[in-house]
Amino acid sequence: MILLGRRSAVSLFVAGVLVLAGAGCGTETATSSETSDATHEAGGKIKTGVGVSGDAITLGVLTDLSGAFKGLAKDLTDAQQLYWDLRNSTGGVCNRYSVVLDIKDHGYDTARAVELYGGMKGKVLAIEQLLGSPMAAKLSPLIESDKMMTMAETWAPALTDNRYYTLVGATYDIQMINGIDYLLGQKKISPGGTIGHIYHDNELGRSALLGSAYMARQHQLSLVEEKIDPNRTDMTSVVTALAARKVSAILFTGTPAQTASVASAASALGLDVPILASNVGFAPSLLTGPAGPALKKNLYLALPSVGFLEPSAREIRDAFAATHDQRSPGIGAVDGWAEAMVMDKILEKACSNGDLTREGLLAAKSSMAQVETGGLVPPVDYSQLGVSPTKASYVGRAADVPGGIAIANGPIESADVASYSRPK
Repeated sequence: MILLGRRSAVSLFVAGVLVLAGAGCGTETATSSETSDATHEAGGKIKTGVGVSGDAITLGVLTDLSGAFKGLAKDLTDAQQLYWDLRNSTGGVCNRYSVVLDIKDHGYDTARAVELYGGMKGKVLAIEQLLGSPMAAKLSPLIESDKMMTMAETWAPALTDNRYYTLVGATYDIQMINGIDYLLGQKKISPGGTIGHIYHDNELGRSALLGSAYMARQHQLSLVEEKIDPNRTDMTSVVTALAARKVSAILFTGTPAQTASVASAASALGLDVPILASNVGFAPSLLTGPAGPALKKNLYLALPSVGFLEPSAREIRDAFAATHDQRSPGIGAVDGWAEAMVMDKILEKACSNGDLTREGLLAAKSSMAQVETGGLVPPVDYSQLGVSPTKASYVGRAADVPGGIAIANGPIESADVASYSRPK
């Protein structure tokens, strides 16, 4: 558990959360095979089931604290633990329930994630964080059959077909469309030119490729595709291949270490072009490494959320300062906090509907067409299946600022998004 520190930060959080955590309009409630009744503070009964015991709600976290995305995962998990510690200190969900996180490390191993989920599913009401597109894709049938509300720390568009997955922000394809549109508008990419996309040959990379392939068709761009293994470390040969094709931009969807290798290889080859990376491909620690100068010169980021420096992230910065001394986390802290905030709203709405079971969470979420996060992500709509919950996203630049990212533009919604339809 995180120990609370400076009270000024806690006070700021309290003021914000009392405004942002709220109940919504009523929805039809569902039944559960394992339920008990609890009394709502207003005098009504709340149906409860798995993951709710006494005055505690247990949420699961399946993350990567030891693998390729461990830096991102630490920021995410610290932010979510901090959010719920502070939320619990203000009275908890529905002014009654404290939220406890059951945190497990899958190490970015799909088989391990499936194993850990099997041991967790009988103990938790919902999943607060499931990190990894390959893991989310593999677990999707189980998430559906177990009726497990799951906050996906991935923005793979195929997950929107599963009503139990909750994505906070635009999907990878939409992020890439908006990012390329920004580079076109800045004349960093010329219509009719050649661009290259280096990507993981899995659900993560192929999701972003949907957006780049679409924009290539829309703007008469030649797209050079370079598939890579998630464990590959040296990007020299693939960047060399793109240089030979005279690309005017590199798109990248992979790990932070691979992003650094792409930037270093491009710099060594004299390939002075913008690099547009998907959000998970960045960590602020990269800026102090050998690739730092190249990243600060040419790296752009397609983001679902604002940077850590933005005014809307003030509560997060203050909360981290109160509990983590001078540590400045990366974008994962913003994403994790926003996901916890959305889960909070779903839980509150389920309470107000009198049904704090898994079925009750689904009913609550499905009725939410305008979910606000205080400006951390654009408003999201969970009333429709199969589409990105928002069509707006952000473009960032690598910079020597808290969190390592300065927002260059956003929220932006490209005109090309209006005519885009995800291939199924």
